[in-house]
Amino acid sequence: MATVIYSGIGVTEMFGSNGGTTWQRNANGAFSRNKPIPTQPGGTYVVNQQARFSAVTKAWALLSDAQRLAWIAYAATSAGEYQNRAGITQNYSGEQLFIRLNLSAYDTSFPIEDPPIQPLIIPNPLVQFKVALDGPLLDEMLITFDFLQAEASLDIKVFATAGLSQGIMRPRQSLFRLVSQVNGDLGSDLYDFPAAYVARFGVPVEGKKVYCKVIFSSISSGYQLVNGQLSATVIQPA
Repeated sequence: MATVIYSGIGVTEMFGSNGGTTWQRNANGAFSRNKPIPTQPGGTYVVNQQARFSAVTKAWALLSDAQRLAWIAYAATSAGEYQNRAGITQNYSGEQLFIRLNLSAYDTSFPIEDPPIQPLIIPNPLVQFKVALDGPLLDEMLITFDFLQAEASLDIKVFATAGLSQGIMRPRQSLFRLVSQVNGDLGSDLYDFPAAYVARFGVPVEGKKVYCKVIFSSISSGYQLVNGQLSATVIQPA
């Protein structure tokens, strides 16, 4: 379903899909294109994600009426706010917020059956992102944090893209895939994950651009903070 913004002169912005047309925006402005036909690759990652979503939606159906009413009321507060594609603040429904938080915390505290306390998650700047080859192998996929304080109540989720064209400045969020996930008690300002990246995407090509995005996720509640995003050109050191 498309998101439409109106003004006194009519429609001024449109996002999403309607029928066979998708409306989007990039650095050059708004544009439309034919709606892509989604594929369902049978890889392990996709199968696992589908199984998680199924488990979480079934968990919502197993809640008591009182629990569902509590989620609906909770989602109507600031705890359920989000910004849609047009940058407008809206609120999730109770079911949407339940699913979102439980998917985030699936590996740690699922099922979260009652509305959780919304935590304060403190961001930490990303200083540098480096992608370096060693011949045909990926030697470094290294994120440097400013000063990463150990926080055992958080998960650090690292998302990345495959090697992209140098001309891509704002990659679509659909290009990011979860590559690595570690406890917040990492104890180091450096996080290197070449093996995890290769397992997800293969070895990137020299000269391509790779983006990484780090999300801090509360283990107990599922709330997330997008901590930062950086890009790096794949290099082959001399």
